[in-house]
Amino acid sequence: MESRRQNPKYLDKVPEPVQPELLLPEVRRWVWLPFLLACANGLFLYGTPWLAETLYAWSIKPPINAAFMGAGYLTGVVASALALFAARYWRSVRILMWPFFGLGAGLLGATLLHSDKFSWLYPLTWAWTLVYFILPPGVILLWRRQERVVSPPPFVPADDGRLGFVRGLAGVLGVPVVAGAVALFISPQTFAENWPWPI
Repeated sequence: MESRRQNPKYLDKVPEPVQPELLLPEVRRWVWLPFLLACANGLFLYGTPWLAETLYAWSIKPPINAAFMGAGYLTGVVASALALFAARYWRSVRILMWPFFGLGAGLLGATLLHSDKFSWLYPLTWAWTLVYFILPPGVILLWRRQERVVSPPPFVPADDGRLGFVRGLAGVLGVPVVAGAVALFISPQTFAENWPWPI
């Protein structure tokens, strides 16, 4: 008896293999922007903090403030590098999109709020402003583009159980860091007097 699978009339009824929700190439290309931004700012500010007083978008002094900012940028190198060189699925990168949005919107807001402190005759100041101007809408556009690529149910890429501890730790540490950042943004003078070093 002829197998149903071998019979041509049944071939169109064989379910096609489900494709996972792969990361779109344009999303991966976009992640190069925060990656290069984090590398350039992190290496410069952390590696040569004394130069930030005269060779940055605004004068950062004392040098420990520049190094502190540089350390923050270097943490972004890790996240964006994982998205560029390790992640295959959208769900692995999805959680990074809104922090990128928040970073861009927050730094653009701070730039506009304190525009009098910026060196507008310095070309990199305009590059800084442009990057943070395009970052938030770029996140939204790419999010919408990628979210249209939906894997048909019931396929859902499994979470990597090895990252459970990292996710939990990031959540625990992230809440006070975000709360502190918002408080510093709203009322920097309140905290400047009690900061461990002069800011």
